[in-house]
Amino acid sequence: MQVESCATGWQRPLCDECIKYPGCEHGTCNDAPFTCRCLPNWGGSFCDQDLDYCGQHQPCLNNGICRKLNYSYSKPFNCSCTRDFTGEYCEIKLVPCTIDPCKRGRCISTDNITYECECQPGWRGDHCEESTDQLDNYWHRVVLGIIEIQVDTVVVNENDFGSRLLVPLICATILMSALICIFIICCYSQRKRRQFLMKYATTTRIAPNNEPSSDLIQNLSDSNNHSMNVTNPINITSIHQNYPSYHPQFICVSTLLSKRR
Repeated sequence: MQVESCATGWQRPLCDECIKYPGCEHGTCNDAPFTCRCLPNWGGSFCDQDLDYCGQHQPCLNNGICRKLNYSYSKPFNCSCTRDFTGEYCEIKLVPCTIDPCKRGRCISTDNITYECECQPGWRGDHCEESTDQLDNYWHRVVLGIIEIQVDTVVVNENDFGSRLLVPLICATILMSALICIFIICCYSQRKRRQFLMKYATTTRIAPNNEPSSDLIQNLSDSNNHSMNVTNPINITSIHQNYPSYHPQFICVSTLLSKRR
């Protein structure tokens, strides 16, 4: 049965298809008249913005990478070109020497297609990236006090993993050498101190009391082939008066003997 007229927003013979919003390019109304619902990879109020422009069109040439941009820009994509190409779509090949391929040398090109690198002294390789001193050995001397250390180092490529360990290893060696020097100096100082005390600390002291020991004085007298009859002990108070700086608790035997004589 043919329907003569449809309700507003509907169309087709059976009035079962909605009418899209005017200007909707890549969208549908989905049973809601005068709407614009975008299809996959499309966006915007009128579904006119390609959200997957790079994937569908692949505009970048010569292995360039397409990057999607916000639609506020003048174009929806940008090409990131490889080293040898330039242009909006990476379509322009660069002259070899304009990209400065020689790291430590001079670029020479005769046909604008191929090039050669004339390396600086001490460098070699296709792009002058390899040092000719890479395998040369150098001896460095580190003097720490009385110890002399010889460190054998090798000049390596800056990208070599071993170069990362070289500096910490040298620092650890220097630190250990410094600790050994400090230990030797401390041992030497303690030995000298003990020798000094043994040399000058030979005077015998009497027990801290008010009277000297008569037995001790008698023994000292016998060892020197002298006889001494100690009848009256020395008055500590008188000694302290004659020698104000004298400490009454410790009396040297040699001082007592001289006083008795």
